[in-house]
Amino acid sequence: MFAPLLRAVGLAVGALSVSLSAFAYDFGTADALFAQREQGPSKIAEARAAYATGLTNLNGAEKIYAVEQLARLDYYEGLILGDQGNKDARKAIYNRCLDTVEANISPAKVGPSPQYYYWKASCLALWGNANGVSASLGRIPELLRLINDGLSTDTRYEGGGLYRLGAAVYLKIPEIFGGGVDKSFDYGTRALASQAFPGTQDPATATGDYFFNVYDHRAQALAKKGRKSEAIALLREAIERIEGGDLPSGREPETRLHKRDLEATLASLQSL
Repeated sequence: MFAPLLRAVGLAVGALSVSLSAFAYDFGTADALFAQREQGPSKIAEARAAYATGLTNLNGAEKIYAVEQLARLDYYEGLILGDQGNKDARKAIYNRCLDTVEANISPAKVGPSPQYYYWKASCLALWGNANGVSASLGRIPELLRLINDGLSTDTRYEGGGLYRLGAAVYLKIPEIFGGGVDKSFDYGTRALASQAFPGTQDPATATGDYFFNVYDHRAQALAKKGRKSEAIALLREAIERIEGGDLPSGREPETRLHKRDLEATLASLQSL
C-alpha cells in the first residue's frame, strides 16, 4: 500500500521557501553541513544538530526553514536506507520527523502553511511505508486530509509536491479509501506541470518536472493502465536526463538515489 512512497516524496533542497538573505539568524554553518550530507551519517547528524540548536529561539520564516531542513535530512537518511529492511530505523526517523514538524510549525503555532502539510504528510507516508500495510491502514484518512488541506494552501510547494505525493498514495491505497490509477495519473500530471514555489533559490530546476521521483509512480500508473511501452520510455528518458547531467540544483544527492529507484522500476517492467 505505502511502498514505494519513499520515492514519491522528493524534496527541494535548492528550492527554499524564502530567501536566505532575509534571515537574521545565521544558518551558514548548518547549511554548509547540510551540503555535505552525501558524505555519510556523521555529517547528517552534525547538520541536524546545527539546525536543531537554535530551533526553540526561532520564529516565523526562520523556524519554518529550520524545520524544512530537518525534514529534508530525515527524508534523505531514510532514502539511503531504502524501502527494504531497516524498518525500525526508518520508523524512528519518520516518527522524529513527524514530531518535529508538529511541535514547531503546526497551524496552531504558525498558521496554515504548505510546509507543514507537505512534510507532515510526507513523513506520515514514509512512516507507513516502514510500518507495513496492516499497521498503517488506520492512518490513511489522516494522510489524505493532510494532502487535501495542503493543496488548499499552495499547490506549488516542492514542485507540486502534494500532488506528487497524492499520485503515489492513490496508486497504492485500496479503492475503499479513494485509491485508483486514474486519480493517481491525474495528480501526477498536475505535479509534473507545477511551477516553482515563490522565493525558491533556483526556480529553473524547482519545477515539477525536475523532481525525478514523479516519473517512478507515473510509470507504474501507465503500466497499470496497460501502457507498458510508454512507461518504459518515460523511465528511460528520466534516467537519461539524470545521466546527462540535467539535475536539479541542490538536490543532486537525492536525485542520484532516485535514479536507483527508477532503474529498479524499469527492470521490473521489462521483466514482465
